[in-house]
Amino acid sequence: MMRAPRAVAMAVRRPDGSLAIQSQPYAPITDRLPFLKLPFLRGGVIMVESMVLGMRALTWSAEQAGLEEAKGPPSTQDKLAIAGTLVTSILLGLGFFVALPHLLTAGLGAATGLPLDADQPLFHLVDGVIKALLFVGYLGAIGQMKDIQRVFQYHGAEHMSIYAWESGQELTVENVRAWTRFHPRCGTSFLLFVVLASIAVFTPFFALIPPIPVENGAVKSLIQVAIKLPLMVPVAGLSYELIRLSSRTYRFALSRWISVPGMWLQRLTTREPDDAQLEVAIASLQAAWAAHASQGVEDLGLEGKVFQTGGAALAR
Repeated sequence: MMRAPRAVAMAVRRPDGSLAIQSQPYAPITDRLPFLKLPFLRGGVIMVESMVLGMRALTWSAEQAGLEEAKGPPSTQDKLAIAGTLVTSILLGLGFFVALPHLLTAGLGAATGLPLDADQPLFHLVDGVIKALLFVGYLGAIGQMKDIQRVFQYHGAEHMSIYAWESGQELTVENVRAWTRFHPRCGTSFLLFVVLASIAVFTPFFALIPPIPVENGAVKSLIQVAIKLPLMVPVAGLSYELIRLSSRTYRFALSRWISVPGMWLQRLTTREPDDAQLEVAIASLQAAWAAHASQGVEDLGLEGKVFQTGGAALAR
């Protein structure tokens, strides 16, 4: 799936070897609600929109692969199913990467006697380390699955084709093959920024709010987790602004240095694609640009760099 400012396109390799391509105009919710474009707010909005588009893309892909019966526009039942899957995914993600690290950190403090309380910076540093270890471990574990390895190959093909497009090259397999599969605007990098941003947001917040008047440690931890959940909105917003800034200023050494950990992490989430997978990525990229250009909209000052990579859909 490739997304341009005013279009989204999907390409799938059918079982018979042919390509199925679908493109359509796309109007982000920020067009209807301009206040959502505000810095530190737009990141969370873009993340949720990208997840919705991803669910739709997976459903269409399954239909093309013959795993589901092809059908027309999404019905109300389909939309409810997508919404339910999205909500469940968000809840599982928050549980595994927000609640679990917090509870493990609190448990570590109780077991060792270390000053690990949420009003102490050390708590959030340890919480961030545990969160990062869980994230890396999760990626490493699913990366052993054959189907996920193929997904990661397509992820690499996505990055390589975008690099070729942004360089102004003709989109051929040979040209795309020459590029690296590691891209600074990848959603993997975004998630790593989330870990760092959570430390930056949670540390001052819990230091400034009044102490929670609860003696029971387990109950206190659950209340703190409940407080953290809505704070993930500004965390996502801050993460988006950081990765957007580092991408726009990538020519500077500091920005490249900041992007290094995310690029390293992409060794887990990307694989070298084969030529057939590169063809799919190229087809989707060309379809997205064609659908965008057909609407007669301006290039929005992006000089062609309109395509957004990874699950986080992060644009220059």
